[in-house]
Amino acid sequence: MVGFKKFFDILKELVSGVNLPFKYLRSIGKNMLEAVADTAELVDETLTILKQHLPKVIFELKFGDQQKANS
Repeated sequence: MVGFKKFFDILKELVSGVNLPFKYLRSIGKNMLEAVADTAELVDETLTILKQHLPKVIFELKFGDQQKANS
């Protein structure tokens, strides 16, 4: 009976060892997903800022001061 318990303990350790790389890959995937989400958020913020300032720059280029448009 003790031999079976030891056998199953070894088998359990083996299975948990096989699962370790998959757990590691899942954590890497989660980190990559968070990085992509953060990058998308920064791109969105940048485009929003650009969208807010672009009409003012165009107006200055068309009707106003070129110096002001460049700043």
